[in-house]
Amino acid sequence: MPGFWKAWLYQLDPFTRLISGMVTTGLHELPVVCTSEELNRFTAPSNQTCGQYMSEFFTNGGLGYLVDDNTQNCEYCAYREGDEFYRNLGLDFGLRWRDLGIFIAFIGSNLIILFLASRYVNYNRR
Repeated sequence: MPGFWKAWLYQLDPFTRLISGMVTTGLHELPVVCTSEELNRFTAPSNQTCGQYMSEFFTNGGLGYLVDDNTQNCEYCAYREGDEFYRNLGLDFGLRWRDLGIFIAFIGSNLIILFLASRYVNYNRR
């Protein structure tokens, strides 16, 4: 999306709030279990296990988990829980009620406009 539109249109769209609320509510603290196809595989350096090789990464706040940290053939899953996925998208679980309120206000304002327009706008003047 071009920068001009991205700066304000994304935040103005009410469906951004709907999707944000649904995704954060659905994925909050949900454990992630990667399938075999989703794992990133690599080999640890010689004389080190996967756990030893990746320990600095995890102590510095790295996301995800190792399937077995006692081998040299490492299998790494990028996410441990759903929160790690949606934080990268800029979504926040703490804002889910605000997002729902914005979406309800959007629906309510559209209904008010619809009722007022049907009451006061007359297209049958011939």
